[in-house]
Amino acid sequence: MNNNEAHKLCSELLKITKGSEVKELLKKYNLWEKKEVWREYGDDSQSWSIVGGQGDAEFSLNEKIVNGLDAVLMNKCWESGINPKTDPEKTPQDIKEAIKLYFKDKGTREIASNSVWVSLAGNKTPKHPCVCIADLGEGQTPERMPSTILSLAKGNKEGINFVQGNWNTGGSGAIRHCGKDTIEEDNEPLELSLILSRRNPKIIENFPEQKTEHSHKWSFTVIKRDYRKETGKSHIMCLAPLNADLHPMKGELLRFEKNEMPILPEKQIQCSKTSKYGTLVKLFEYGVDKGMALYLGSSLYTDLQVLLPEAFIPYMFHECRKEKSHNTYVEGFSKYIKRLHQKDTDKYLECDPIKSFITVDSKTISFEVFIFKKDVSVNQYKRNYGLAWTVNGHTHALQKDAIFKADFGKDMASSMFVNLNCDGIEGKSRENLFSPARDRIKSESKLAIKIKEELRRQLRDNSQIEEIERKRNDEEAAKEPEIPEKNILDTIET
Repeated sequence: MNNNEAHKLCSELLKITKGSEVKELLKKYNLWEKKEVWREYGDDSQSWSIVGGQGDAEFSLNEKIVNGLDAVLMNKCWESGINPKTDPEKTPQDIKEAIKLYFKDKGTREIASNSVWVSLAGNKTPKHPCVCIADLGEGQTPERMPSTILSLAKGNKEGINFVQGNWNTGGSGAIRHCGKDTIEEDNEPLELSLILSRRNPKIIENFPEQKTEHSHKWSFTVIKRDYRKETGKSHIMCLAPLNADLHPMKGELLRFEKNEMPILPEKQIQCSKTSKYGTLVKLFEYGVDKGMALYLGSSLYTDLQVLLPEAFIPYMFHECRKEKSHNTYVEGFSKYIKRLHQKDTDKYLECDPIKSFITVDSKTISFEVFIFKKDVSVNQYKRNYGLAWTVNGHTHALQKDAIFKADFGKDMASSMFVNLNCDGIEGKSRENLFSPARDRIKSESKLAIKIKEELRRQLRDNSQIEEIERKRNDEEAAKEPEIPEKNILDTIET
């Protein structure tokens, strides 16, 4: 496939929102049914064993977003002339330092507009939108794509302290949530996604050793879940047809020369605004059964605010499915609620967020308690979640607000949200606390049990929380009609 043909195929894929249309298009190009043009994801025949064990649709999507935010920070580091892998002593030592260094004096919307865009297109019905995650980050060359974006458990970010991804697995789980509206003959969904990327030319300029024959080109692939009867299991495959005749199932990704590609949303078109570099991930018919993205309540926007409560880098959220497009930035639950509270102190929260800390096994863990007013529809802001376990502002586990019902009344428990900052838990302790998918606490973790017990004790003993609950109970009691006292003698039959 020559340059023009590859560009044409990619441009057509960018316009598609349904998995069935992707399949038909690849058939048209004689690519769908040729086994030799498909390459194992991560060059690992056991890819499904890793991918299939990742988190639910919202968590997997959030991992893609976090990967994009990491790419933005990596890009800033490369642009400054520092190789984050070989010169770790010259790089920021944590994400907070990176933000201060790379985004100083920048406004929230400006940062978001130049980082990551999440857009939704497809059917105007609420379910299963086509979701795109586009980042203006470092991007990858055609040669490096298989060992970076398309790799599994390779530790590409290992030793880079200012990014979040370490396991190199979390984002891969998104594929199993695709294709929810396209059911195949075997009564299973057609799970497909698209990845398009180009390395930032400035990085190649700063580091000429990265220059290759194709380093200036865009490259792309389609990813699919392929169940094979001969192996009795699923495989995650990437379209890699170049030179596949010489190296079956070991070919190279499609690539083409183009100064800019439309990877960003604009108005009601998902892939419209161009960029000279970056990465686009397109998830066809993604399994988030939500209403319009920017509606409060059971919206995807609400979920993502909770999954990244302290978003050090905000990102843009764009809804293409309405007659008039909408976009806003996601700053994270904590920042969002604090901003609303500062704007109107009597409307949302009972008081300023309560800050405190606990100490468990010599580890200090800070936390913040948000208590919504009784008449606030909390589903709009936190749904039924009550406790977020976070690292670097990124939720690694979520628990329902029912966790507080043993210590507080139903009304009080449902009003509370606790952001538990686990930045101070590092190394082996962190590994023992969270799953590699970063979507849940390891239930057998002794540390997790101790943390929850100490947190509950602190919340029970907090005088400010106690006073709020007492006040609510008094208000409820005052609403109950008084029952006149009766003389006990009047109730005795004679």
